[in-house]
Order: sequence, then structure tokens, then C-alpha cells
Amino acid sequence: MAIQGTLEDLDILDLVQFAHRCRQSGELCVSDEQREQTASLFYDQGRLLHARMGESEGIDVLVELSAWKEGSFEFRTGLASPEVSIDLDVTQA
Repeated sequence: MAIQGTLEDLDILDLVQFAHRCRQSGELCVSDEQREQTASLFYDQGRLLHARMGESEGIDVLVELSAWKEGSFEFRTGLASPEVSIDLDVTQA
């Protein structure tokens, strides 16, 4: 199952918490064509395990994403995290 949309439809902070609230596993890809950047966030049963964007990883990616107001996203289920760079509950992060 893939879920797609834009950040104009769903605020980035709500989007990051979506997989947590729904206990989903998979990858959330968020892209901003103007910035020419794509971020990937990996979840396991709602637990955020890893975030990466370019050379950045972990909480630094979440900090940068919090400022995004435009862009598109897609959540793809069934994709496992390649590593662990975050060890916080999403609501704490």
C-alpha cells in the first residue's frame, strides 16, 4: 500500500507522526523539487528508526524537514530500514 500527497495537504509534522500513530512499517519519502532534496524516513511498526537526506542522518533530518511547507510525499510499506540513526519516540523527536 502506498500513500501519496503534498505538504500543502498535510503538514510535515503531522506527516512524520502518521506512521507512528498508525503503527506502520515502511519508508516515507518527502521531496521538495525547489530545494532539489529528498528525505527518507524509515519506520518499524510505528517506531522511527532512521532518517536520511543527502549527507545528513538522524535527528538533523527531522530538524530540517520541520521547516518544509512545500513538496510531495509517498509512504511505501514493506521497506525495511537499512540502519538505525534515531532512538527516540516520534513525539519526543
